[in-house]
Amino acid sequence: MHRVFSLAYQATLAAWSMHVQDVPAFDSQRQSSNSKKTNNRGESEILAPGKGWNLLGQGYQLTADSAVDHQGNVYFTDARKNRILKIDLEGKVSTWKEGSNGAHGIAFGPDGRLYAGQHDRKRIVACSSADTESVIAEGIQRIT
Repeated sequence: MHRVFSLAYQATLAAWSMHVQDVPAFDSQRQSSNSKKTNNRGESEILAPGKGWNLLGQGYQLTADSAVDHQGNVYFTDARKNRILKIDLEGKVSTWKEGSNGAHGIAFGPDGRLYAGQHDRKRIVACSSADTESVIAEGIQRIT
């Protein structure tokens, strides 16, 4: 089973929402780079046909980035609210880190730490937990 996430911006509400769809493992034909399935607009399909999205949460203000840890938990930023959130394997959304200093560009490194560009402090940090971060680089003028 695979889980596909979508961060959707709702312009009418000026807010972001998080959606998820659980799909069966792709068959070998779908996984082949030579034979991608496409819809009637010629776009690649990654969702199970006839399945819809399930709303996980809404009201986020700037969900620009996401990353997945080795256990399959999904982390995403809500930069304007200055936090990083976590979606666990059961689909529960919780705040993982408050005071993220405008985190953007998150990714997990091979060491298991969450790396984040902190826009507000113009630096890159590595977080081994929500409470522990190490400065990797400082003085970065533009973090996107």
